Amino acid sequence: MVSARDTARGMTVMIVVSPVDPRTWHQQRVPVRYQFQLALYPTAPVVRLYVEVLDQPDTPLCMETFFNVGAPDQLRDLQALATQGVIDLDFYDAACEYVFTKRLRHGKLQRKQLGQLISQALRHHETIPESQRDFDEAKLQFDRDYPFASDYEIRGG
Repeated sequence: MVSARDTARGMTVMIVVSPVDPRTWHQQRVPVRYQFQLALYPTAPVVRLYVEVLDQPDTPLCMETFFNVGAPDQLRDLQALATQGVIDLDFYDAACEYVFTKRLRHGKLQRKQLGQLISQALRHHETIPESQRDFDEAKLQFDRDYPFASDYEIRGG
């Protein structure tokens, strides 16, 4: 499970509850990649944060979470991520016990691109009549259009 949360640290972090014990990732300094993606559908724009933990390079642990720009709390989290120079991934084990935080660099270009992605999503959201908005349907379509590349995955959001 992956979700966003505002913290006492004064920033939005991504919470990752993993069925795989993440302790070895911290000890081995396992690389992590991430990417924000946008798809525009007739019922809603879908913003996905896709994360890969390269613990097994041939079959990385893949995680995703979705943001609905039509939901004020999710939009606020997404906008906060667009202003942060880092993105923290707080890893928890399957028993929901905190294990460690992986801090990812989120450079100026990445923040600018995320800001543009959010603006594009908001513009599209405003063109959809309220009676036709359905984020859940758009998310299902996103899953059909962009399935995971790995068999080793966690789904969230």
